[in-house]
Amino acid sequence: MSIPWLPSARKPAHSAAPAAGTGDLERLHPSYFALVMATGIVSIAAQIQGLRLVAVTLLAINIAAYVGLWVTMAARATLYPRAFIADVSDHARGPGFFTWVAGTGVLGAQFLLVVCVQWVALGLWALTLLLSLVITYSVFTALSVRESKIEVPTQTQLLSKWSLVVLGLPSSHGESAVPKMVGQ
Repeated sequence: MSIPWLPSARKPAHSAAPAAGTGDLERLHPSYFALVMATGIVSIAAQIQGLRLVAVTLLAINIAAYVGLWVTMAARATLYPRAFIADVSDHARGPGFFTWVAGTGVLGAQFLLVVCVQWVALGLWALTLLLSLVITYSVFTALSVRESKIEVPTQTQLLSKWSLVVLGLPSSHGESAVPKMVGQ
């Protein structure tokens, strides 16, 4: 049942997201890396609370999810490049790419804090920094130069989408536990 006055029930006219009826891979939202971010946070919390089995199990799940999401997103970018690029310049879907930054940073912190594998943690932190630069400049440039502008979004829309930028960027700018813990 569709309720037209609910924001989630209607699709904005300006959205560059793939239309309904296309394949699941083509419509895959770029913010699925939030799964890695959230699972990693719970895993680290479990480790801090002394629930080692839970922490390690969630790390294993997170590794599988992270690799699976990268493979899936690479397949999407290869098979549906127009839909993938359209997401970068879409005000609703573009901020979802920042979950890639945050998810990578949290996974790195997981490797350090849960299983003490510093070299993987440092590699993921370096990837976090690279993703931060590439995604920040790609999304903001694409949104700035796009021809069609959107209507002014509501405060709720701004907070829900663009808060991902605030979550993603500190992971790559020294706020992550990885560079601090490795130096100890």
